[in-house]
Amino acid sequence: MQFERFSGLRSGRAVRHFASTLSSAALVYAIGQSIVSGSAAAPVAILLESPAAFAANVAMVMIVAQLFGAITGRGYVGLALVAIAYLSLAYVSFEKTKVLGEPLYPWDFLFAKQVVNLVPALFAGATTSERLFFGLAVALAVACLAGLVWLTIRSQRMPPSIRARKAIGASLAFVGMGFAFSPSMQGKLYQFTGIRNMSWDQPLNYKRNGFPLAFALNLNSGLVFAPAGYSPSAFSKSSAHASMQAVTSRPKRLPDIVVIMSEAFWDPTRLNGLKFERDPLSVMRNPPGRHRLGTLLTPSIFGLTANVEFEALTGLSQSHLPMGSVPYQQYLRQNMPSVPRFLKANGYRTLAIHPYPRWFWNRDAVYKRLGFDAFIDIADMPALPKRGTYAGDAGLMTEIARRLDGEGPAFVFAITMQNHAPYPAALYGPDQLKADGTLPAHDLAAVSTYAQGIADADAALGQLLTALQKRPEPTIVVFFGDHLPYLGAGGSTFIKTGYIEQPEDPSVADHVRMHTTPLLVWTNYDVAIPNFSTISPIYLPYIITKMAGLSHPLFTGELGGLFAAVPGIERRVVIDASGRATDIKNETQHSKLAEHLHRHKMIQYDILFGDRFGKNALFCEVPPETCSVR
Repeated sequence: MQFERFSGLRSGRAVRHFASTLSSAALVYAIGQSIVSGSAAAPVAILLESPAAFAANVAMVMIVAQLFGAITGRGYVGLALVAIAYLSLAYVSFEKTKVLGEPLYPWDFLFAKQVVNLVPALFAGATTSERLFFGLAVALAVACLAGLVWLTIRSQRMPPSIRARKAIGASLAFVGMGFAFSPSMQGKLYQFTGIRNMSWDQPLNYKRNGFPLAFALNLNSGLVFAPAGYSPSAFSKSSAHASMQAVTSRPKRLPDIVVIMSEAFWDPTRLNGLKFERDPLSVMRNPPGRHRLGTLLTPSIFGLTANVEFEALTGLSQSHLPMGSVPYQQYLRQNMPSVPRFLKANGYRTLAIHPYPRWFWNRDAVYKRLGFDAFIDIADMPALPKRGTYAGDAGLMTEIARRLDGEGPAFVFAITMQNHAPYPAALYGPDQLKADGTLPAHDLAAVSTYAQGIADADAALGQLLTALQKRPEPTIVVFFGDHLPYLGAGGSTFIKTGYIEQPEDPSVADHVRMHTTPLLVWTNYDVAIPNFSTISPIYLPYIITKMAGLSHPLFTGELGGLFAAVPGIERRVVIDASGRATDIKNETQHSKLAEHLHRHKMIQYDILFGDRFGKNALFCEVPPETCSVR
């Protein structure tokens, strides 16, 4: 009887202790979320809209508090330490959002030097009340830390056995949560809990998921380390720079350049067992004028368009960055070497056009850092006729042709929108192109809708090329798809038709099939088009710059050498000069290939995260200056 009473007392204390810890963690989280959002209603909104996200935030606070409590031997000390750290970060995020319009990201710590340099300017512009609040917050934090130190010295620690159990339990929970939030598991996390890393709109991501959870979902992208051998000496003897020194002139007449990234543009006739009323890619298979056709090995599948254009505009590779990262959201925090910036330094007007709001994928801020003169979004252009859900490709092509007219050569980078998923049945009406085959009716209807959209995009491309063929000004057009379309749940249509065997651990051949889209390089005048078959988007700067008759130590120098050795680079696959595709883990065992890839990775690290040791040798136009190499 006494034993049962004793057990009941222990169980009751355990329940009360757990309830007290849980409620304390929930309170700490709610206070921090209120600070981040500037509203006490924010945590309540998250609780009502996504209970799973609210629970995950509270669990994170509680687990970390338990871990620190086990380390210090005092539970309340662990919770207090977590509260101080979390509330401090919450306040920093609030201030950053107020000034820059974006919350605190894990990758902000990669740019600590920039942040430190920015603080004095921010503080100088603060109001008296803001400075007073900041001073009180710092004083309170110092007082709390001093109190914790005093309590830690004077109070009694929990027994070693309890500390060990807490440490093991919290560590296991911490590792489990880290696994659940990893990029490879985020799809299943969304499927089972509704929690989704909305990387395309990070402010919304933080608002919907909460500060701790959104921060954790992005944590992998903050893990970037300097490559072996990174130092000033690695850039002191650039062979590319040496080869550029003799180039001091440029063509008397520079061509207009149009680069079109077509949303989800792909060839649906490659799906096995399906027949179409007509060929949806009749223009793409036989374009008018001088041209070369090939395929693009894109870093994305079904989405993440911004990562494809990152490669196409900068010559930098997603394969050197953490899985799940989106450079437009995470790493482009300063002026960047890019195609538009270099062309602008050579007298080009540089325009970006996209019939969608400018905030998407953070393009408004990024395009300024890439050197575009102007970004024309849906609000800045004449009302384009809709085709389906979004602005039609035909109207966008007309707008592109119109924008080419003006003084001096033009560089126009355009992103289409018409073929963005989803693909509901009969989106284009009863007369839309139809597909026939053994697929289930709903899948077949989606493929038919998609094929009609592609036929529209193909016809619009044909109209643009026909118009440009008649222009007296020399013109180059680069047209490509950004990624495969999202057909069927999880892309199941590609499995049902036998296009690939299975997506979980695909063969090299299946991986290449899921990452290749059509590529066209076209011109209306007599100029050599570099030879290619399957290439990565990072080489489009090389092709564009070379065809324009310009030289650049990074784009035609370094990238030119890499192009000759490894025309295809993707996170898992490399394609060599013979067109052979192999697993990158196997190929990097070969010293020559590894040397090429490591050189490119070092240059990329220097540009994005490093001290820019290679600035004078490789990208002297950043920021715009008079370059000795053009």
